[in-house]
Amino acid sequence: MKRILTALITVTVILSGTALVDRYYRPVAAGNGETFLSFPGQTTEREVLNLEKDQQKKLLALLNRGSDEALNEVVGIAENRSKAIRKARPFKAIEDVRSVRGIGQRTFVNIVAHADNSL
Repeated sequence: MKRILTALITVTVILSGTALVDRYYRPVAAGNGETFLSFPGQTTEREVLNLEKDQQKKLLALLNRGSDEALNEVVGIAENRSKAIRKARPFKAIEDVRSVRGIGQRTFVNIVAHADNSL
């Protein structure tokens, strides 16, 4: 009985792990034909570089010169975060905004998504 229970638990753990891998780790093709794993909420420098040059320039301009109203259009940036962004200016690169207090992984993902969809 103990062996059967152990076998059932082992099978359950293996199947759960497989389901988690399928759910959370997705292969993503990079622009150069390379494939890498994308984790939930992960935005890498590579994804920022996948923005068109014009989008990168507009996003950097938004971060460096955008008004509170313009910054508040980004999901996850409200009054306190826009003040923190203004206080931390100037940014030399888009990724530098991650050093701002209150800008975590999720907000950074939203900032890059905003550039990809709206700029």
